[in-house]
Amino acid sequence: MNALCHLDFRLPGPVLVKQYRRKLEISNPGGLVGDINPANIHHHPRLSRNPVLVQALTRLRLINHSNLGIGRMFRAMLIEGKEPQRIADERSYVRVSFKRQETSAAFREFVAIEEEKGQILEVDHLFVLGYLMAHPELDTGTAVELGQRRESETRDTLDDMAGVLDYLERGGNGGRGVYWCSRRRSRRTSERSAGSVSASAGASTICRNSR
Repeated sequence: MNALCHLDFRLPGPVLVKQYRRKLEISNPGGLVGDINPANIHHHPRLSRNPVLVQALTRLRLINHSNLGIGRMFRAMLIEGKEPQRIADERSYVRVSFKRQETSAAFREFVAIEEEKGQILEVDHLFVLGYLMAHPELDTGTAVELGQRRESETRDTLDDMAGVLDYLERGGNGGRGVYWCSRRRSRRTSERSAGSVSASAGASTICRNSR
């Protein structure tokens, strides 16, 4: 439905859905609208190529008109512990690729438990936690790219995930040397290395041992 809404009817060609062994691709004629690009699409204000079509589909309850579609797509992938879809703007068409992946039952359970406690994880949180499932640590620059936020906003999110939500631990010596690691991973690392890592080592030492 997203591809149909943003179809450029001036260009010949249909919306295409291609299924491969390892991925699913959806494409439509016409590049991304306005100044939207793959590097800012997460939080860019809504733009419609075909506003009348969007209004009609909204009245038919086939789409949501409140600019939630992109966020919902990313969240649906991330809460399953999967890599999110990839969006490519090829100028004459847009292609969205969904990689075939296995669901992470442990991560899905973690999200469900947090929601039961009243903590709804936002896409920005899920990007960070998903990255740390596959990597021992995360620096602020990478977090900026993942969430497509300003550095100040990203630092606020990371600080909140560490100090309020208790998901992350901070390491490094400040400035460009700061990095973040999963508190759950750090706890597992600490348990495996009990006896070699003292309880007073602190978050930065534990993070370094997980590198």
